[in-house]
Order: sequence, then C-alpha cells, then structure tokens
Amino acid sequence: EHEVGMIQQKLLASGFNPNAVPPNQMEAVLRTAGIDPDALENETRLRFHLPAKNKPSPDAAAATAPAEDEPEAYTLDQNGNIVPELPADAWEISAVLIKSRPGIAGSNLAFYFQTIATEFQAANPAIEMRKFFELFLTPATWVLLAISLLVTVVAAISILVSIYNSVAARMREIAILRALGATRRRIVAMICLEAGIIGVLGSVLGLLLAHALAWIGSNITFARLGQHINWSKVGWDEPWYANELVYILLVIAVALLAGLVPALKAYRSPVATNLVA
Repeated sequence: EHEVGMIQQKLLASGFNPNAVPPNQMEAVLRTAGIDPDALENETRLRFHLPAKNKPSPDAAAATAPAEDEPEAYTLDQNGNIVPELPADAWEISAVLIKSRPGIAGSNLAFYFQTIATEFQAANPAIEMRKFFELFLTPATWVLLAISLLVTVVAAISILVSIYNSVAARMREIAILRALGATRRRIVAMICLEAGIIGVLGSVLGLLLAHALAWIGSNITFARLGQHINWSKVGWDEPWYANELVYILLVIAVALLAGLVPALKAYRSPVATNLVA
C-alpha cells in the first residue's frame, strides 16, 4: 500500500491524475513519470490495471529465495480479490473498518470498545484527523493570526505618520478652509474620512490579493499532492464572509483612530498664524 501511494504521488507530481489515466495508457504514463512497470510487484501492477507478471516455477523460486523468508500472507487475483496464502490457523486480523449507522450509533460503538471490549481499540478517522490538525496546525494558525495583527498595527502607524505629515504640509489650506467657514469638527471629519478611505481600500485590496495567492497555492498543492485547499474561505464562522467583514470593520476602526491624531493637530492649529505663514 505504501508503494502504491508513493507511485500515485509521483504521478501527480508529473502532472497525471492516477484515477483518470485509461488502463491501456497506464504503462506509458508510468514510464513517462520515471517508473519502471516491469520492476513492480504483481499486487502493485494489478492496482494500476497492469497484467500480472508470470510467476517463476516453484523450483526456481525455491532456488532463488532465502530459506528464512516467510511465506506471503496473501496475493491478489486478476479481479483484485485477496487470496490468502497462509493456512487458516495462521490467519490474523489487525484492523477492521466498520461503517456504523447514522446518529449516535458510532459513538456507542466506540464507547463499547473503550469500556467493554478493551482487548480492541476503536478509532474514528474523522475525530483522529481533527485532533491531528488541532495539535499541529492550530498553534501555527494562532502565530499567523498574531503576525497579521502586528502587520495591521504597523499599517495603522504608517497611516498615522503619513497623514500627520500630510496635515503638517497642508496647514495653510486647512486655515483657508477655516477662514471660508469650515468648522473644526468638519476639518476633523475630513481628515478621519481620508484615513478611513485608506483603511477600506487597503483591507479590500489585501483580502483580494490574499485570496488570489491562496488560489495559486491551492493549485500547487493539488499538482504536488492531489489535494486542494479551501482558498475562498477565511476562518471558521458561518457564513464564510463573517470573519472578513469583521476584519474590514476592524481595519477601518484602526485607520480612523490613526487619523484622529493628525486631525486633532489640525483642530488646534491657529488660523491667523497659518494664513500669514
């Protein structure tokens, strides 16, 4: 099974989908991917719809095989069915895949194995994979979230500095607006609105760019591993756009707060002095 998975991964990396290759073209596709079909075992060849190789005669096999080799546990016939090669008294089962009824039946079955039939071990693949992702991917997710928040704070400081310098360079224009009748509140609102527009454009363009990069990454992972990533969804809440809307509102609020500092500078600036300057 491990060899089959490695071959499938190599086919995917070479641009071939193992499940979409016609059986009559499989041998040529394997050779194109750098795999020698003649070197594969019969069980592996049957998995890729290739005819089994002729087995050597018993005398030749006995002459070439080491004496200490154990007999094969099973072989596969032309239809892919398991044919046990061991005597019945040597048969053992190491794993059984059970499909339970819907609802609570699966939980009851796992509870039975955990409390009563303790000589067996029950595992739900979906739950185990969720635990795996929570153990290995959740910390990385929080690190990425912390980095994104730090980037947002740095961007807010950048907006503050740029608007502060812009206000300092436009003190005469602000004084003229004040002389023409603009109130201090209107000046503060104009500067905060400018910062808010920068926040809106930056957050929307950033999300679009992030989704575009995630889409490219999804295609790369599918070409390499045969698995897409969900590039259209951010976060875990429903509906899918809830996290993005919250983030956009957060960025706008941070941008407005960043624009409030230069707005207060313009609020306190004397009109007469700036007009004379």
